[in-house]
Amino acid sequence: MPSVLVEIKGCFCTDRSTACVALQRGIAMESREDALTEQRLKGSLDAMIFASGHETLQLFKWTFGPERDHLHLITRDAEGIIEAPQFPAGPFQPPAARDMQLVRAAIATLDEQRTRLRAAVEGLSAEQLNTRYRNWTIRQIASHIADNITNDYVRWKLALTEERPSIKPFDETAWAALPDSTESDVMTSVALLDAAVARMLVLMRSMKESDFDRSYIHPQYEREIPLWHAVALYAWHTGHHLAQIDWVRAHRFT
Repeated sequence: MPSVLVEIKGCFCTDRSTACVALQRGIAMESREDALTEQRLKGSLDAMIFASGHETLQLFKWTFGPERDHLHLITRDAEGIIEAPQFPAGPFQPPAARDMQLVRAAIATLDEQRTRLRAAVEGLSAEQLNTRYRNWTIRQIASHIADNITNDYVRWKLALTEERPSIKPFDETAWAALPDSTESDVMTSVALLDAAVARMLVLMRSMKESDFDRSYIHPQYEREIPLWHAVALYAWHTGHHLAQIDWVRAHRFT
């Protein structure tokens, strides 16, 4: 029988210590038996967690994949369940109409977020940059922020130069799995974000209020996106992912 892929959430071993690796391998070997009962599995997991030296870590729940080839663990410590929230900065609250005060605030936020990303990742070790928030590492999140804003910049120029153009969505999951997202120096993502936003700010700050009523068509959502809506979304999206990095730093780093 092939080995079992094991994911552990709630582990504070950001350095991927020997104890954590041994724990993960032990669970993978123990859970290979198809006939393994849940009661026996729980006892084995509790014993291995204790033996690994994670004195404050407790098994909270686990689930097998449909083929029993994937075991997902959620652990908790004395403060409760440690699981990354879906929206650490809250869900997007779209504006109802063009409000130039909100537009200017979003533009200012985009400007500030360049410094926030640099501060969030600068000085992190390779191990820390490879710490995951749900499905992506910090390195991948930083790359995604830069990828997304670069696409946003192109969409913005299309909306300013064409009438209701249809933009091209991108597969963010596939992009995040490419080597430039998983292996590149994270500071290249910082530089890309900085450059793209700098160019966008020149455009945004030169626009008349009525220019923000221009729009593009997003085929994935089958709707027209006015630029006053888009700029609010861009600022929220970057803030959403910055909050993910902040959450990892607060809950996964010692």
